[in-house]
Amino acid sequence: MRNTEVIEERTVLAFFICNNGDGTENATIAAHRTDPEWILDSSASQHVAGDFSEFESYDELTTSQSNTIRTADGTSQPIKGMGTIQCTPNIKLSSVLHVPSFQVNLLSFSALINQVDCRITVDRKMCLIVDGPTGRRIGTGIRRRALWYMDREGLGQTGNPVFVAIVEERESVAMKHHCRMGHVSFDKMFKLFPDVMHGVDKNKLKCDVCEFAKHDILCKALRSIYPFMLVHSDVWTSLVVSVSGAKYFVTFIDCHSRMTWIYLMRHKDETFQCFKTFYAYVKNHFNVQVQVIRSDNGTEYVNKVFGTFLPEHGILHQTSCLDTPPQNGVAERKNRHILEVARSPTFTMNVPKFLWGEAVMAATHLINHTSSRVLGITCHLWGNWIHGPSSVSSLGTLLGSVATSVGALLNEGPL
Repeated sequence: MRNTEVIEERTVLAFFICNNGDGTENATIAAHRTDPEWILDSSASQHVAGDFSEFESYDELTTSQSNTIRTADGTSQPIKGMGTIQCTPNIKLSSVLHVPSFQVNLLSFSALINQVDCRITVDRKMCLIVDGPTGRRIGTGIRRRALWYMDREGLGQTGNPVFVAIVEERESVAMKHHCRMGHVSFDKMFKLFPDVMHGVDKNKLKCDVCEFAKHDILCKALRSIYPFMLVHSDVWTSLVVSVSGAKYFVTFIDCHSRMTWIYLMRHKDETFQCFKTFYAYVKNHFNVQVQVIRSDNGTEYVNKVFGTFLPEHGILHQTSCLDTPPQNGVAERKNRHILEVARSPTFTMNVPKFLWGEAVMAATHLINHTSSRVLGITCHLWGNWIHGPSSVSSLGTLLGSVATSVGALLNEGPL
């Protein structure tokens, strides 16, 4: 029974048996200590208290009932009574056994869960007791060497008990409405239910579930300060082979301007050749070099040819961590945007699915000619950066429109 830890705590621990008087017995654990604190015990079957002054209500047991606790050394300790104790401002214990010979109180995990309907989480540093229906923290255990002690800070200093009871009831009702509304924010709660929230201190409303469910992962929002300093890239796979035989497309997005280049591919291993084409286009048309390319850890990017080409041209390759798509979020979101724009005309004009390749190419062209919320709603990507203001005629016809080949007409000869 961890004798060393017991001696250091100056506590004598012993399993005992509670005789219920009807032939049944409950095994639990007892402890003796000089200070009347509540020790959290996962082995105890019932709460035990030695100080009579702790009880709020009390039922004394008659001698005919003869309930006793038998310790491990064979001696029996009498149970004088049973009652309720306000352990903390949020936890009231019922059916607590009164054993005067015990100089320490035991709080049973099993009995607490049955009486209060709570969840108990224990780790190396903290024992957390959370209300089951609302998820609100109602108690905390503090570890001292080998034992857990209930933190009773603030007990007996809460002012008028009637006023405290009213306030706690209001907070409880507010927390129930908070859960019913899908854990809506407390600011909205004060607007939606002013009658319910009247007299409730907002600072006392704490929801542990919201902290776990709504926490945000901070992502880097930095953008490159000039074009092609950083290029985002990603590969998308289609379930349908296009009319040109393509099943994939790869995108290259300039982080500074959000300009996008897209290439259709039959196989993923064509990604490197597409990047070389993009790299040569940028170098020839803009007289700059790509400095950094960011992608996921797919084998289409992490391979021998990429590993040789990039260092030779002084290009840094940044890859996202495993199972962390947000680190390559610009490319992921751009692919989603392209597909959304591509689906709209295909649905409108009933374009067959095997033309998806032409649809995403047209969608990328349209996106490059529209404004970007990231850069400012008035910013025009293609027009302001490359060829000046564009006209409606430069956008072409609607995808799926009926067209006639000019070459076919010329082959018919003069009329």
